[in-house]
Amino acid sequence: MIKEVEKKFQLKFNQKLRDLVFEKEVTISNVIDHIYKKTGIEKEKIIKKISMGNKLPGKKILIELCLFFDVSINYFLPPYSIFLREFRESYSLSISKLSKMIGISRQLLHQYENGEKLPSVKNFYIISKFYNKSIENIINYEIKQYKYSVCEEGK
Repeated sequence: MIKEVEKKFQLKFNQKLRDLVFEKEVTISNVIDHIYKKTGIEKEKIIKKISMGNKLPGKKILIELCLFFDVSINYFLPPYSIFLREFRESYSLSISKLSKMIGISRQLLHQYENGEKLPSVKNFYIISKFYNKSIENIINYEIKQYKYSVCEEGK
């Protein structure tokens, strides 16, 4: 199940990137050059991170993509990560406090919220029980509004 979800989010990321490239009438080479100039990350690594694998590229690359295309970081994040952040904040909980309450490390929760890692089935279950939501509702969370600007995420 987890591998299928990871693949689904990677495909959505790739499709969103292709849509932006087409919409803005740029080439993927333009995008890669921009990221290279801004971050110093080798072009081969950028290509690998944005086109292969089963997870989102690192935060530096993701932020530069958002700045290049003028979109919110939430545009690229998988719905579950936005759900996790929005619900935690709606309960006025810090990551540390939530971590202690549900027994999942602060580092893992941070990675989940930033789309860097997909929760295991066990952790999805723990989180879903805490918020009284089904795992399916969390995975397919519909984003109601974009709260976070690129600038806030880039700090």
